[in-house]
Amino acid sequence: MMNFLMFLNVCLLFIINGLSSDGYRILAVFPFNSKSHNNMFEGVTKTLARNGHKVDVVSHFKLKNPPKNYRTIINLEGTRGNLVNNFTIEFANHIQKSTVLTISEMYGNELCELMGLPEMQKLIKNPPHDPPYDLLITEV
Repeated sequence: MMNFLMFLNVCLLFIINGLSSDGYRILAVFPFNSKSHNNMFEGVTKTLARNGHKVDVVSHFKLKNPPKNYRTIINLEGTRGNLVNNFTIEFANHIQKSTVLTISEMYGNELCELMGLPEMQKLIKNPPHDPPYDLLITEV
């Protein structure tokens, strides 16, 4: 796992630093609506956009002042329950009682259901070809 993360970091450094004369077209899909997760991915995507890459984002958190090459193409806000400042003792107890069930429901089934949204289906069935995406960034 550590070797994969090191490889991923090296690849992102090459892309972020713009070793190519042309910017890449990047699709960034972040379906999990956690603000802490979003903070990290937002930093990566904004940096890529500032370095000349065209970044299209699918997320629950739309930027108020996005960089020039950054665009939220699908705003998922409101499609799932709010996890921002919403971690309760009842939720923690639920996780503790059945971790596997909670993970499969919240991070499996519910995220997969987002693929059925009309906007997502349109992107899946008719991705841009002018130019096509060079890279997909998503969360595991």
